[in-house]
Amino acid sequence: MTDWQLRPAEERDREFLYQVKKQSNFGYISDLWGWDEDFQRREFARDFQQIREFSVITVDGADAGFLQLQSGSDFLNVAEIHLLPPFQGQGIGSAVLRDVQADAEGLPVLIGCFRANKRAYQLYQRLGFAPITENDTHFILIYNPTKQEE
Repeated sequence: MTDWQLRPAEERDREFLYQVKKQSNFGYISDLWGWDEDFQRREFARDFQQIREFSVITVDGADAGFLQLQSGSDFLNVAEIHLLPPFQGQGIGSAVLRDVQADAEGLPVLIGCFRANKRAYQLYQRLGFAPITENDTHFILIYNPTKQEE
């Protein structure tokens, strides 16, 4: 397994994180609604105002992707997790998510993915996430640690 770490995102990471998200989501969003660069940048800028939610995933010292984790009073939400293609398929995303699950202190962890992203959906299920709802574009899954212990 490759050596990876999380580091808090900084303002200087903004464009890198946007480009990683764009590379990951462009195909799905283009197919569903069409890609509107101005809209996507505005939405990302709005999200990035909560910079404390963002961590850069580094692999052997290189920036490889990011995690956006939102804390609620009784849950954690993995709002975004993205890796650049050269870092995919190496178990890094799985390891990051297992750490989120372990650090959740018993709280349920939510995660969503595009319905068309079968690879992510299957990964989340392997990690113990179970679907709880869906809409025309997304699946929402939950990892409930109390259910895992039963």
